[in-house]
Amino acid sequence: MMDRLSPKQKAFADYYIELGNATESAIKAGYSKRTAKEMGYENLTKPHIANYIDIRMKEIESQRIADAKEVMEYLTSVMRGEKRDQFDLDASLQDRTKAAELIGKRYRIFNDTKQKDDLDKEEQVIRIEKAKAELEKIQKNDSVDGEKYNGIPAVAVAPAFINVIHDIEESLHREYVFPGGRGSTKSSFISLQIIDLLEKNPSMHAAVYRQVADTLRDSVYAQICWAIQVLGLESDYKCKVSPMEITKRSTGQKIFFRGCDDPFKSKGIKAPTIDNARARKVKEQQLKNYAALHKLTEEELNHLTSEIKVEMGYIGILWFEELDQFKGEEAIRTVTQSIIRGGEKTYIFKSFNPPKSANNWANKYIKIPKQDMLVTFSTYLDVPQHWLGKPFIDEAEHLKEVNPTAYENEYMGVANGTGGNVFDNIKIETITDEQIAEFDHVLNGVDWGWYPDLYSFMRVHYEPAQLKLYIWFEYTCNKQSNRQTADKLIEFGIDGNDLLTCDSAENKSIGDYKSYGLFARPAEKGPGSREYSFKWLQSLREIIIDNVRCPVAAQEFLDYEYERDKEGNIISGYPDGDDHCIDAIRYATNQIWKRRGE
Repeated sequence: MMDRLSPKQKAFADYYIELGNATESAIKAGYSKRTAKEMGYENLTKPHIANYIDIRMKEIESQRIADAKEVMEYLTSVMRGEKRDQFDLDASLQDRTKAAELIGKRYRIFNDTKQKDDLDKEEQVIRIEKAKAELEKIQKNDSVDGEKYNGIPAVAVAPAFINVIHDIEESLHREYVFPGGRGSTKSSFISLQIIDLLEKNPSMHAAVYRQVADTLRDSVYAQICWAIQVLGLESDYKCKVSPMEITKRSTGQKIFFRGCDDPFKSKGIKAPTIDNARARKVKEQQLKNYAALHKLTEEELNHLTSEIKVEMGYIGILWFEELDQFKGEEAIRTVTQSIIRGGEKTYIFKSFNPPKSANNWANKYIKIPKQDMLVTFSTYLDVPQHWLGKPFIDEAEHLKEVNPTAYENEYMGVANGTGGNVFDNIKIETITDEQIAEFDHVLNGVDWGWYPDLYSFMRVHYEPAQLKLYIWFEYTCNKQSNRQTADKLIEFGIDGNDLLTCDSAENKSIGDYKSYGLFARPAEKGPGSREYSFKWLQSLREIIIDNVRCPVAAQEFLDYEYERDKEGNIISGYPDGDDHCIDAIRYATNQIWKRRGE
């Protein structure tokens, strides 16, 4: 049973056993604060979580708490005067009387009205909270007309997306990105998920974007219409193309379709008001049905009825299809900020076939991890073959045979073109404090700068056996004197025992550092040394960068490209500019790459 719990669900259950508060337990377990209350009560209604809590409570009770028989035997012995106190005196009359009262209450010998009232109130609170959680679950699976909605059929989802469904249900992320090759069914999955979210969140609307408006009808619009049919909801959705939108008849929820030719036009979308009276009436009827089934008291029913809330409506779902065709991250951000307003929950979907160039902004975008973003790769190999048909499979296999590079990009979603990027060995990942504590080959480099050029101080660790370079510390600034930057390094813990290899172009600055007690020396340069150091960095198996600790370095390495001529052809050589962290790292590793054979 414990194997069925996700790590976050298990953490929630353990905190709940300790705290007894569902909302606080959800927050401590890592759920978002904005959904913690809902997720807490929802978790308590899930049988596998409830069973885990019951079993753990019984274990704790068995290990730490006297059972009922043991307690009653002890109280009886006190009442009969068989127990003595710490001074070896007989139990007092007061103690014996108290024990008798406790035994009497246990067997309901006495009619203690206050105790009964307290227990009734506590039981009522528990029943009300349980009813809230169960009603939320019922309302998520019922349409506003009260008809049963059964969710996305398992047979309609490719295996690659099963875990994403659970992730969305638990609101673990806000943004879901789907890079993948042709035939991976990522767009089909997103369209099903959008309808599913509308059904479960009657106050939400959705907006779907492509870069060019003329491409909407035959792609995302048709895809959403397909999803409505698969889910058997055609009678409740009205689809029209002028203006292009889809409306859920029973609630007035809408799906808008827009091109991003001018992202500022998105401000024209306004979420219509949901039919509150109708939605409230349905929720009241659901509550009455639940109350009758579970025999709630009139007081409990009135309390729950008073807490019914119906939101006015907001756009809480956003889908960017063919992400790489949009004009960069800023255009996406402009749309998102103008559309996503209000509401507790939001879901942002982004999908694209990775272009050949690894330096395309969308390919770089998914390399930088974000706490609230889940990236899911998929290919046609993750999909049952009969979904795609024999002609599709034959075409893919033929291209694999005659042009493996094109196959790898189009069908496997691999960005395998040169694209002009200098470094194709960059890996963005977290470098932990525990890893850093184990680093035994730490190198330090300094690239001098004032303005607009950056001053850059970098710390790296080199693993020669694995040909891996770890970039884990950076300090950059503008318009700071040598005294100021030296003080900053000393503040970071750099002292006279740490070798600083610096750009040799500024001997005075190196002399200043020495006078401040720092162990600074110039990098050794010579004919071709710049080119050789770049080639050495390119030859490494991996350059691992922690983009949280070193955001400037990460951006420089990912953005660094060869120059091109007027016809777009790549010019050999390494351009100078926007490479201050890279230069500091070249100086730090100077003693390694300048050795022949390294």
